[in-house]
Amino acid sequence: MLQRLILSAGLAVSAAAVHALPDGSYSGSGPFQLDLKASGGRVEITVSTRNCLGSGVGTLRQVGRTTWHAMLSDQYVPETCVVQIDDMGDHYFMQEVQGCMAFHGASCGFRGPLAK
Repeated sequence: MLQRLILSAGLAVSAAAVHALPDGSYSGSGPFQLDLKASGGRVEITVSTRNCLGSGVGTLRQVGRTTWHAMLSDQYVPETCVVQIDDMGDHYFMQEVQGCMAFHGASCGFRGPLAK
């Protein structure tokens, strides 16, 4: 009984440490203008520069305590684009993991800081 109580308390603490990326709109600028909209486990990411425009829609999956993967897909693109989003404390940082060039071309990318 005591072991079960201790185990349950440990699981409750572990579950409390996991948090979802809050629903909302995030944006950032640097080499590219980045916009991210998250709602109910869905995500839309847009990137734009003077010579480039790209976007993708997909699902958001938590892969670490403060790390998420946006899995972008399109019926005309055979590969899934994976974008990693890390909570850096005072902002988020987004970077591509795999397969995203078809979503934005070679002149820009899903990479940079996002304001909370």
